[in-house]
Amino acid sequence: MSLDNFDDFKDEAALWDVYAQLMAVRGVNLNKLAATWPEQEKKKLTNPVARLEFEELCDKGCASAVLAFILVVMRFSPELPALWSHIAGTREQRRKVGLLFQRTAQKVEDTFSDWIKADVKMPHYLTAKGIVPPPTVAASLRFYSRFLNLEESLTSGEIRSSEEVVKYLLTSYIKKATGRFRDRNAATLIGEIVGQVDYNEVAQRMWRSRNYARLDKNIAGLTGFLFAMGVVIDARVRNITNS
Repeated sequence: MSLDNFDDFKDEAALWDVYAQLMAVRGVNLNKLAATWPEQEKKKLTNPVARLEFEELCDKGCASAVLAFILVVMRFSPELPALWSHIAGTREQRRKVGLLFQRTAQKVEDTFSDWIKADVKMPHYLTAKGIVPPPTVAASLRFYSRFLNLEESLTSGEIRSSEEVVKYLLTSYIKKATGRFRDRNAATLIGEIVGQVDYNEVAQRMWRSRNYARLDKNIAGLTGFLFAMGVVIDARVRNITNS
C-alpha cells in the first residue's frame, strides 16, 4: 500500500525523510536500517517466548521498528533523565532556552496577529525557498521548547517516572496498533526487559486498571506519534523490499 493513502501521516513522513537525508550524509541508509534493526533487537530477547510474543504483535499490526524502539527505551528508562541531559544540555540551560523560545513564539504571534487572523497564505516564491509563515514559526518554537524540556514534561504532575511512561507507551501502542491491549504479549516483553520473571498477564491487567487512564490523559499524543511513524516506516521498508 502506498503512503499516499495515509494523508494523516504526511507530516511524519516528511520528518522521517528529512532525518533520512541527514543520516545519508553520514553514510547511513535509514530505510535499510529500519528494515534490519528490529530483527537484531528481537534476537536480544533471551526468552524464546518473548521473541514469539514480539513476532505475534508484529503479525497483529505493530510496526516492528516502533516495537523494538519502545523495548530499547524501556531497557534504558532508569538512565533516561541523565542521558537526556547529556544530549540536550543541563536542565537549567534547557529551561532558559525553552523560555526564550516560548517568549519569541508569543512575539511572533503578536507581531503578525493580523496576518494570522486573516490566514494569509505565504507566496509560493517564498515557500520554495523554505520560508514558512508566522504561525508555523511560532508552532515550531513552542515544539522545540517542549522538546528540550521533555524530561520535565514526562515527570511532572500525574506522571511519576520515566519507567512508567515507557510501560504506558508499550501498552498503549499495542492497543492502538492491534485494536486490543493483549496483556499476555505485553507482560512477557515487560518481564523480559525489566527482569521480572513472574510478571504475567494478570499483573499487567492490574497495572493497567490502576494507571492507564491517568497516563493516557497526559501523554496519549506520544502514542499517536509513534503509531504514525510506524505507518511511515513500514511504508518506506516496503518500498525497499519491492524495489
